[in-house]
Amino acid sequence: MIMAGFDPGNTTGIALVDGEEILEMLMLPFDDCLEWILQYDWSNVSTIVCEDFRLFRNKAQKQVGSDFQSVQIIGALKIISKKYGIPLIMQMSSILSIAERQVGLKMPTNHDQSHDVSALLHVRYYQIRQGIYKSMGQRKTDRLLKESQ
Repeated sequence: MIMAGFDPGNTTGIALVDGEEILEMLMLPFDDCLEWILQYDWSNVSTIVCEDFRLFRNKAQKQVGSDFQSVQIIGALKIISKKYGIPLIMQMSSILSIAERQVGLKMPTNHDQSHDVSALLHVRYYQIRQGIYKSMGQRKTDRLLKESQ
């Protein structure tokens, strides 16, 4: 079954994963993302994993006048989750540095080019926690055990 990862925002990153296989990684502007969400065939999706949004006091001033596109994407995903009975797992962005190390994948230094990688890291972090995907450490341990036999 497919897991769909999202890093919502003005540009939303999307990663579609089936087990260890990466099926697709996308970065879509807000309106295109909403259209994609509406048109996507959700019948083979087992889980939606999405970066959560919190407005922190120190960043609130920058958000004055914002239409909070991240929140709108999250709302659309909540509707899809309810409509199709797909669990929606919300994760804070703070897991990304841990996920980078566990997966062995670095976020691009250019933030504008990082949204799809962020979506993938959210899925992989969830998969590791569920025992569906092995972390770099687990893979190394398995390799060492195999070599010692």
